[in-house]
Amino acid sequence: MSKILIIEDEAPIRRVLTKILSEESDTYLVQEAEDGLQGIELVKNEDFDLILCDIKMPKMDGVEVLEAIKKIKPDPIKGKQVFTQHCATCHRAGEQGGEIGPDLTQIHQKYDRESLLDAIINPSASIVFGYEPWLINTKDGETFFGFLLADGKTLLLKDATGKRHSILKDNIKSREKMTKSLMPDPGSMGMSGDDLANVTEYLLGMK
Repeated sequence: MSKILIIEDEAPIRRVLTKILSEESDTYLVQEAEDGLQGIELVKNEDFDLILCDIKMPKMDGVEVLEAIKKIKPDPIKGKQVFTQHCATCHRAGEQGGEIGPDLTQIHQKYDRESLLDAIINPSASIVFGYEPWLINTKDGETFFGFLLADGKTLLLKDATGKRHSILKDNIKSREKMTKSLMPDPGSMGMSGDDLANVTEYLLGMK
């Protein structure tokens, strides 16, 4: 059932809109708010498929109400755009993205909103097993940095571009597991607080 919120300070108009929508389809569940502040409180506690908001109202006008609601309810469509711009080079989500970092398609099964947001903001604090970066120096002077895919007589390493390198174990001068993630922090990528909220909403909504 689709949930619709009507934010309108004039009671007669509010009642007429509710009546029209309720009679239009029995699949609509309509709720009313008599002003912007009441509407915002309802949005904090419930999810609505559609919000109809008057523009001229006391206390807060319609534009201010919708701006406040946008901050409460992140936008997954914008989140997908953020993912495409900043994350898809390394991470896969659904049918989109690369395979350098962990696949995020089922990330909602592992993280809730708060923990996922924290993992994005502090990537080095919770590095996924198997994605710890390694620094490899060879005896012939080469240096490799990336994820260790196989460790035997020959090491297989995937670098930050996704390229794989085979390194003979006998040719390794030194190897060190790093504690800092290859994933840059959001600030260095120019991501805003809204970007973080939106991309988190997008990833958690993937099924």
